[in-house]
Amino acid sequence: MLGWKEAASHRPDEEQIDRWYVSEDRSGVGLVCGAASKNLECLDFDAAESYQGFAATARALGWDDLVDRIEAGYLERSPGGVHWLYYCDEIAGNTKLACRPKQPKEMKHPKDGIKTLIETRGQGGYIIIAPTNGSVHETGRPYVLERGSLRTIATLTPTERHDLLSLARTFD
Repeated sequence: MLGWKEAASHRPDEEQIDRWYVSEDRSGVGLVCGAASKNLECLDFDAAESYQGFAATARALGWDDLVDRIEAGYLERSPGGVHWLYYCDEIAGNTKLACRPKQPKEMKHPKDGIKTLIETRGQGGYIIIAPTNGSVHETGRPYVLERGSLRTIATLTPTERHDLLSLARTFD
C-alpha cells in the first residue's frame, strides 16, 4: 500500500488500482486532489442546506451558467451534503470556508464545538466519491453521483474559483 505522501504526489498505475480493488476487496473510492490529479479541487458542502443556500445565492448573483457548468461536469450527493469537483490552474490546500457553532446534540465531546459547512479539498487532500457504499461513512449513507462523470469535470478560471470561494466565505 502506498503511503500518503506518495499517493498525494504520484498517480497510481492500472496494476496498483487492480491490487487495491480486486486483491484487497475494497469498497470505497477516493480521489487525491491537487497536483497529482491535474489540479483537481472539490468544493465540499458538508450540509445539504449549505449547498442549497450557496447555489441559490450564486444563481441570484447571475452565475447560472457557472453553476450549471460545474453541476453538469460533476455533482455528487455525499452522505451529509454535496461535492462539486472542478479543475483550476490555481488551487490551494484544504481550506475551511464557512463554519458555525455546533448544537449540543451534534457534539461528540465537549471540545467538539465547530461544524464545518463549506470547505475545499485541494493540494494535500482527498475526497471519497461515488460509488462508495454506506459502510464507509459513519451515517451508513452512500455517495451518489447525480450528474456528470469523472470524464466531464468542469475547468474553472482562477477568477471563477476566487468568486465561488469568496461567496462561500459569506456563509461563515
